Amino acid sequence: MFRRASEALVLAGLVWATPVRAQDHGSASLATVSVVGVASEDARPDIAVVILNVIDDRPNANEAASENARISTAVIDGLKGSGIDAKDITTVGLSLAPVLTEQRDPKTNQPVKSISNGFHASNVLRVRVREIDRTGAFIAAAVQNGALYQGLSFDLSDRESREDALRVKAVVNAMHRATLYAEGASLKLGALKTLGADGGSYQPIGASFKTFSMVSGATPPAIEPGLITLHESVNATWEMTAP
Repeated sequence: MFRRASEALVLAGLVWATPVRAQDHGSASLATVSVVGVASEDARPDIAVVILNVIDDRPNANEAASENARISTAVIDGLKGSGIDAKDITTVGLSLAPVLTEQRDPKTNQPVKSISNGFHASNVLRVRVREIDRTGAFIAAAVQNGALYQGLSFDLSDRESREDALRVKAVVNAMHRATLYAEGASLKLGALKTLGADGGSYQPIGASFKTFSMVSGATPPAIEPGLITLHESVNATWEMTAP
């Protein structure tokens, strides 16, 4: 009985694999092959992206805002004076909020009310450093001017052109793979039916710290950018025809 069941499965597979005749045109349907084409590249970055934060706490909102503006101006002016272009300094977060403390009922330990203990101001700056070898010095100067260092990542100034080249290579890779599959099936590659991009990606190397402080005159931190991996992939389907 097991042998009969096995034979039935094989026959079913053969029937499924048999070309189906198109009723409207009377011709056999074409076989297709679907593949994923990939291309990747490791590149040494030439841009550093530094995240700085200027924060302060003061008894009232006006004092907190004024002090934050003073420190932020000193940090930004210092960056510009060191060679950072104004277009490469961007405020990406700005906040001014009360610092609240909860009062609790001593019997139930449930919150009763919130009391303001002053105001907290924050100004988050994103700085693109194009002189990547000087990144440590820029971070040190910003910290000494009152900023907190909060993160670092790296990028490529020509990333778009590199990704464009990889997109072409991914399609070529897909065609190469499809051709091999067609040859393995004793067929040849026909017309391209579909082509879809999965979207590119890159893996930046970076570091993130809550706080970082330096004493005046200290040696700036050593920064090594490592490599960035760029990756592109496509999904493609071709017809396969008789040789």
